[in-house]
Amino acid sequence: MGLITEKAATADSQERVLLYDFWRTLGGEERQQIRVADTATLATAVLRMHEARAIGVDFPSQDPTQLGTFNQDDVFLVGSRQLAKVHKHFELFYLNRL
Repeated sequence: MGLITEKAATADSQERVLLYDFWRTLGGEERQQIRVADTATLATAVLRMHEARAIGVDFPSQDPTQLGTFNQDDVFLVGSRQLAKVHKHFELFYLNRL
């Protein structure tokens, strides 16, 4: 087994940070769990696939850095104005899975 390169270690570390951001964005810290449907919604936004019904909806955002929100039914939504922000924030996930 070969040694892990510095570049690979850095990419792995960056992905770990993004994975934590993914968890935190979906409310994992507060709830101690995330739903599969919410995970699919955020992953779909990262891939810039707008066909999902929870993607590209308009919602009032109080926080301009917010990547998504939960509606009154506790469903995670990504707003149309947040799509580019979500994709850019999680771009490493996107590039590594092409």
